[in-house]
Formats: sequence, C-alpha cells, structure tokens
Amino acid sequence: MKEIIQSEIDKKLEKNEIIKYFSELNKENEYDYKKGIILIVDDDKVIREIVMKYLANNGYKTLF
Repeated sequence: MKEIIQSEIDKKLEKNEIIKYFSELNKENEYDYKKGIILIVDDDKVIREIVMKYLANNGYKTLF
C-alpha cells in the first residue's frame, strides 16, 4: 500500500498537482523531531506569531 500511495504522490508532483512545502521530512526509521510538521492554531494572531518565533528560535524550520 505504501508503494502505491508514494507512486500516486510522485505522479501528482510531476504534474504539479501537489504543492510540496517540506522536502526534508524524516525518512523511514529516522527520528528528528525538528523535521516534524507543527500546525499552530489560535484565534489570536499575536499568540500564533509568538509560537512561530519560539519554534524558529529553537531550530524548527518554518514555512513562512
């Protein structure tokens, strides 16, 4: 199943049907928590910015 899904993702990437933001995610059997994807959800923009700055200052990659 994993190969089928990966094949479909690869096909869609070739056709530019998927936007790929993270190219250096953990590989199989690799554990680097700073490569994880963190979704910050808060209705207060200031809180979101504080959390983003904290993560960026501590070595996490940011999308923005």
